Amino acid sequence: SSLTSGNMVSKRSGFTHPPEWSDEERMYYLLAPFPPNVQPSLSDPKMAFWRSLILSSSFDLQEWVFTERELSDRFRWKGIEPKSLSLVINALEKSREIQRLCNYQGEGIGWAEWGMNLLSRPVSWAWRRYVSGGQDHEEVEFVLVSMIKELADRVYSEHYKQIEHVTTDCVMSYSQFEEHCKRVVSGASLKSYCALELQLLEDRKICRTVTGENGEVIIKFAASKNEKVNPISEMDIGILSIKNIISSLNERVSQKCIKIKSLKQRSIQCLRNKQKKEALHYLKMAKSIEEQMINLRTQLDNLESIYNQIQMAETNAKVMKAYENGCTALKILRSKQGITLERVEDIMDEMNELIDEGERVSETLANDMDVEIDDEELMKELDILIKEDEKNIGAGMIDINEDELIKELDAITIEDEKGDTNALKRMTNPKLHQDEPQHHVSQSREKTKTTDKVVVLC
Repeated sequence: SSLTSGNMVSKRSGFTHPPEWSDEERMYYLLAPFPPNVQPSLSDPKMAFWRSLILSSSFDLQEWVFTERELSDRFRWKGIEPKSLSLVINALEKSREIQRLCNYQGEGIGWAEWGMNLLSRPVSWAWRRYVSGGQDHEEVEFVLVSMIKELADRVYSEHYKQIEHVTTDCVMSYSQFEEHCKRVVSGASLKSYCALELQLLEDRKICRTVTGENGEVIIKFAASKNEKVNPISEMDIGILSIKNIISSLNERVSQKCIKIKSLKQRSIQCLRNKQKKEALHYLKMAKSIEEQMINLRTQLDNLESIYNQIQMAETNAKVMKAYENGCTALKILRSKQGITLERVEDIMDEMNELIDEGERVSETLANDMDVEIDDEELMKELDILIKEDEKNIGAGMIDINEDELIKELDAITIEDEKGDTNALKRMTNPKLHQDEPQHHVSQSREKTKTTDKVVVLC
């Protein structure tokens, strides 16, 4: 039975109830046990209803670890507990949708070592209960596998985003690991966080170990998404120790700064109250604490310098690895393409020879086309041409007499449209034009434009 938009959220139980919750006849059927000697499959309607409700309610409640007893209490309807949950849980376990919490086991560490290490911790996520055994069937812890795997992937992905230096950022204390898990998956139950840690251990995304007399637990994450986590080494323990000391020194320096400020304020207050003795006492205390703080800061600077050098060493190693990979790739590329120093030198020599040969050919062609010319002979030939040109110009010039030219023009007879043969004379002799009768002039002006036909004889 799928959840619909008409579902309602139970204020008492805190999860969304399906529509069947308000149908009494339907609920009596669902709460009743399965018929005897029947092994229903997950496709059975009743089985499908309870399977869907287990998944959806666990998601709403953020409780991905549960017992049969807890499910019975969760799904109590009008005081009636479901009678078919045992078969539902068995079917889900067979399909590997749920898994017993006690079946989780981190690779490389057995339950005996886990029991010894985890039970020695002063504070834990209720580990004693999960490794102690001796539980009846109703108290067996079951885990929703798909959801826990998804949460484990989310926890690791968020951690991987924060990694800047694998050497220093992958190892942390157990309290830091708890804070990280709670920051990524907020509001889950302690049992769910426990299952989350077990899933990360089983996937080998983290490993853990117990060190020191106080039984401090160290967690180490895998360096990349595609790799399994490496065992915790002495170097990891040393790096975590440096990180813890740096954190502790920073906290002590901050506390001393606050204390120095408080003492100086008391000293000033005493001076205002004219209590010089007390003011001097507080001032001496402040000076003493300042000297202690200076020493702490010196130690802190030294440790931070070592810590930075560790990170720089990792960066240098990555750079060297990149150089090696680059050299290898370059060698392979040159080998495939046949690029060698001898071959390059031969090609360059051959190219230089071709260039020199081309230059010699160009010079030869240019020399063959040049003709030797004597400048004196050119000047003599130029003088001859100038003299010949002057003679031609002198022979072509004709003296023209203006009176003779007028007489020749008068002798030429030209008729206009009216047959007037004196038209040309009037054109060349203005006096004839002035003696012409006025009526003849006026008549000529009234005429439209006349066309003179002129024949020029040369």
